[in-house]
Amino acid sequence: MPTYTPRAGDLVRDADDEIWFVYASEAHPTHLYGINASYDPGQTGQPIKTVATQWGPLRLEHRPASITS
Repeated sequence: MPTYTPRAGDLVRDADDEIWFVYASEAHPTHLYGINASYDPGQTGQPIKTVATQWGPLRLEHRPASITS
């Protein structure tokens, strides 16, 4: 099974079939976080590595097409 490598903008599913949105910190674009519907608006999410450890394995559900200008 291929290993999933998260990227900002991905939608992923955890082991419980919950959807998570992966995003990057504006100040530190290499720091990835995950947030899902169980979090209240305004929450900062959790580091994606923590999400993968606690609720993984994570499976890629959708990756947006690359935007080039």
